[in-house]
Amino acid sequence: MSSDEIRDFIEEKGGKIIYDYIRGSVVYGLNTETSDTDTSFVYIAPYNEIIGLRSNYQEQISDDKSDNTGYEVGRYLELLEKSNPNMLESLFILKKFILSQNPIMSLILEHKNE
Repeated sequence: MSSDEIRDFIEEKGGKIIYDYIRGSVVYGLNTETSDTDTSFVYIAPYNEIIGLRSNYQEQISDDKSDNTGYEVGRYLELLEKSNPNMLESLFILKKFILSQNPIMSLILEHKNE
């Protein structure tokens, strides 16, 4: 699945992307002409996947090469709590690399220094 297909898949099922950002070599100015652009996003799973048997619940979703990866907000917070370096990095992405940010995510980000 491509990055756009992943995002469409989540939203078609009733989920919501709350944070979408560029990561990797582009952020650090290490990309070359042949580099791709890696992205990550945080999403809220559809209601019917969170409540009930959770048979279709996906806590993480990626494209074929893992260049574009999304984390369900519960999993994202769990990884933050464990000081996962990639999740900690996501808290400090410069505004110019943030593709979209929902006010829900703003509530999380405003506590990043605590």
